[in-house]
Amino acid sequence: MRRSNLLVGRYLNAATALADLESLQREPERVTQLRSKSTQFLQLARERGRDTGDSQDFSIV
Repeated sequence: MRRSNLLVGRYLNAATALADLESLQREPERVTQLRSKSTQFLQLARERGRDTGDSQDFSIV
């Protein structure tokens, strides 16, 4: 029973990833918006003296 749950979980993860990729293909402007917001976030964080470490063009700090 547990193994079948793992297989279902993997299938759902794959289906979700595929749906996300299809969404990005239909709406490429989302990537552009995300990159713009990420750049703005880093700029504002640095202006306020936040340590953003090695972050470059990504809002992950």
